[in-house]
Amino acid sequence: MALLNIFTTPRIRRFEYKPVYWDPAKEQREERLERVKHELGITEESNVYKPAIRRGVFREQRKTLLHERQNRIIWISFIVLILVALLYLMF
Repeated sequence: MALLNIFTTPRIRRFEYKPVYWDPAKEQREERLERVKHELGITEESNVYKPAIRRGVFREQRKTLLHERQNRIIWISFIVLILVALLYLMF
């Protein structure tokens, strides 16, 4: 058996490279479409909605949360100023 291995040539190994293309715009489009379908109640049994974690999601959420917090602080300070002005005019 070992004698046969000496005379046989090894098989050629093929390099099977399958490139993966990432299109963030397409991914966002598909996610929005799935989210809208989920909100409208349109679901296919074979295609269940799964929210995807994509690159930059946490950064976007943090920006929106900070922006909402700043808007809340501005509104509260504006209301407090109006109340102080009304109290000053009453007394």
